[in-house]
Amino acid sequence: MKDRIRDRVLSGILDSLTYAGLVIIGLVEKAGSLFRAFLASARKFAGTFFSSKSVRSLLVFVSATAMLFLLLIVRLTQLGVGPAAGTSKLIRVTSASSPAAQEEVTEYGRVSVSKDVMQYEKEVTDYAARYGMDDYIPLIYAVIEQESGGSSADVMQSSTCFYNEEYSQIVGGITDTDYSIQCGVQYLKYCLGQANVSGPADISKIKLALQGYNYGHNYIGWALKRDGGYTKENAEAFADLMQRSLGWTSYGDEDYPEHVLRYYVLKQSG
Repeated sequence: MKDRIRDRVLSGILDSLTYAGLVIIGLVEKAGSLFRAFLASARKFAGTFFSSKSVRSLLVFVSATAMLFLLLIVRLTQLGVGPAAGTSKLIRVTSASSPAAQEEVTEYGRVSVSKDVMQYEKEVTDYAARYGMDDYIPLIYAVIEQESGGSSADVMQSSTCFYNEEYSQIVGGITDTDYSIQCGVQYLKYCLGQANVSGPADISKIKLALQGYNYGHNYIGWALKRDGGYTKENAEAFADLMQRSLGWTSYGDEDYPEHVLRYYVLKQSG
């Protein structure tokens, strides 16, 4: 998780620098005529100090520098770190049958996730079929994207759930990606059941289930009894309660449902 936060911070810095570069290039291009007029005036004013040859050399230097900078921006974008590349890591797939497809589509929804997550398509679909979670495949992908981006062994961060019987039930305890998905799919199904989710389009109850996946399933019963379901306020209240109880300075992700659902898009009817 720390590595992923670090990567996102670095990516954000690169995005900002790249965007600033594009702004500068745009200003240079728009100010081209003014720049040339300035040089002409400067040459006239300075007389022999600005010879025609030196002015041409300066123009060539500035143009070459701008071109090199533009090529750098293009290359960064191709590598996935430029402002235009902010969405290049997120892939909209229109078919699951093509080997090149990266988006999974079901009757109820689709998902936008990274290639690192979609490399586990076989494991996800196999375990979804085994545990009756076929309709929730896009949600499983979204959970993996949020939990690890597909970049760690415990891709679903399912080490601490009770389905994990082979590894230590501590954060990062699972070191087998396949087993992480097996446990995670089962635990997500359990949370969906505890939240009485009626289907992939039941977003309000999916939020309750997702917060339970992150906090632990005991949150679900507590929230149902207290407020009848998930609210942002009771997610914050539960985190505060657990922090005081455990003596911790933080507990879970209070915005977990929103963080997961940004990768989960319902299929438009009609």
